[in-house]
Amino acid sequence: MIIATRQYGQLGNRLRLYAHLMAAAIEYDVTLYFPHLNEYACYFPSVADDYWCRYPRPSAHQTQTSENESKTSDLVRRLICKQVYLTGRVLSHLRLERFPAHVVRLRHRENCILHEPEFRRQAQSKRPLLVAGWKFRSAPLLAKHAAAVRTHFQIAPEHQANIQQSLAPLRRTGNRIVGVHIRHGDYQTWKDGRYYYPIEDYAATMRLIAEQNQPQQTTFLVCGNSNLTQQDFAGLDVHFPTGHPIEDMYSLAEVDLIIGPPSTFSAWSAFMGQVPCLRMLRRRDRETLVDPAVVQSVLHPTRAAA
Repeated sequence: MIIATRQYGQLGNRLRLYAHLMAAAIEYDVTLYFPHLNEYACYFPSVADDYWCRYPRPSAHQTQTSENESKTSDLVRRLICKQVYLTGRVLSHLRLERFPAHVVRLRHRENCILHEPEFRRQAQSKRPLLVAGWKFRSAPLLAKHAAAVRTHFQIAPEHQANIQQSLAPLRRTGNRIVGVHIRHGDYQTWKDGRYYYPIEDYAATMRLIAEQNQPQQTTFLVCGNSNLTQQDFAGLDVHFPTGHPIEDMYSLAEVDLIIGPPSTFSAWSAFMGQVPCLRMLRRRDRETLVDPAVVQSVLHPTRAAA
């Protein structure tokens, strides 16, 4: 079994880490325990009633929660997270990394390739494998088991219904729908604000895309963690989703193209919906935050190939 013992970031970060570890669990036919998805578990029927947020999903008699136990459930989830974190940390500090459990604890900038033989050996051992770190990755395994990951992380029907109701009028226009992820808040200070862009920069990028998309019309679905209004995007056909975090994330999975700064939030949307995602990056060799040639190739692949 594989047990993730440490919490990393918010929703997008945890989903990305879970997805890679889940792909490894499928490949090696072991169970993944990922209790740190706890505060978001209610969005996903596959883990909503399981304190450990396991894959594969346990049988009904092995799950513990019910609607009448929500407060107790939250407390139990937090205690489990604390317990597994302390267990992994203590074993690592005592250098007990092979017995009574295998422990893989990554330091800053270290990574672990999940398809390497050593990880397979530890995962399939009779002892639990406790993992702590951000960069547990295997692009080949995730690509191989992507369909299973997408199925596991289907959201609750009520959230999906809200998304469909919100997007239905946009689809009826026949326009190309471009999702825009505006990340403010913590991005103002993260990495010294490298990926913090003012609204004007987003609007300019959206106008570039609308121009490149001609003669087809473009509708923009704008998600963000700041107060946004129609006036911020004058002259553009802009709509806003429901504002609920999981509904915003999965609304972006339904569009034709996503743009935004580097973020696991929009990256997860792109993965779930198999949608192309253009990253907004400042470069010395261009004035725009996206490469116009790349935009052209995504919007008009046949024209670009010619």
